[in-house]
Amino acid sequence: RIRIVGLSSDRGVVKVAVYRSKHTYTTRHGSFRKAVLPITDGSSEWLLEDLPYGEYAVMFYHDRNANGSLDRNRLGIPVEPFGFSNNARPRLGPPPFERVKFGLDTEAATIEIRAQST
Repeated sequence: RIRIVGLSSDRGVVKVAVYRSKHTYTTRHGSFRKAVLPITDGSSEWLLEDLPYGEYAVMFYHDRNANGSLDRNRLGIPVEPFGFSNNARPRLGPPPFERVKFGLDTEAATIEIRAQST
């Protein structure tokens, strides 16, 4: 289960992606699974079933205007909330896979990610 919390509004949707390796992490088409989630009371939740044990990384953004992309300012800095597993903070781009990865070795686990803004 992936729980995303701390969203500033229920407008728009949350776009979330799960990655299985540092080689596919942050690549446009490298996600293992992805979803578009509704928002209720400032949070979203996604129950993933049949995930193999292993290492994963999660990233999301709050598409407040539902235009299908992460809006950025003129400098390329996101203007919509986002987040990463382990609540890793970005520095000059997404945090590296080593900081966002987590191990899945049980049938039931919940990963909670708090929305961040720049």
